[in-house]
Amino acid sequence: MGSLTLHFDGLCEPRNPGGLACYGWLIQRAGHTIAQGHGLAALNSTNNVGEYSALIAGLKGALDHGLAGQGLEVYGDSQLVIRQMQGVYAVNAARIIPLHRHAQQLAIAVGVARWQWIPRDQNDAADQLSRIAYAEATQTAVTA
Repeated sequence: MGSLTLHFDGLCEPRNPGGLACYGWLIQRAGHTIAQGHGLAALNSTNNVGEYSALIAGLKGALDHGLAGQGLEVYGDSQLVIRQMQGVYAVNAARIIPLHRHAQQLAIAVGVARWQWIPRDQNDAADQLSRIAYAEATQTAVTA
């Protein structure tokens, strides 16, 4: 069946903190995208909220597509989020604690097999999805 991977990415623009936190994620099997998504996580927020929102949405996507128990490998360019999910770094920020708990619950339900930090340039597809979300959010704000 090939490897099953989730790539996630978040951003906070035009400033961090205090901007729009957006996210993107995609699930691939053997290099072929089988699910993806993007969206606005929060206003007046932080990059870490965007990153966790991307992870949570991607894990929900895995559950929605019946991918639990299939050895999902999770890749992200946020060293903080990856290390927190691995249990290497503590989670101290009040804004992040509930997001981390939710991500942990989803990771258990999915059966995440591996957490892997990757350099930003190896996360282009998820980054592009988060940028699409930001463009859509700012377009909505401008036209609303």
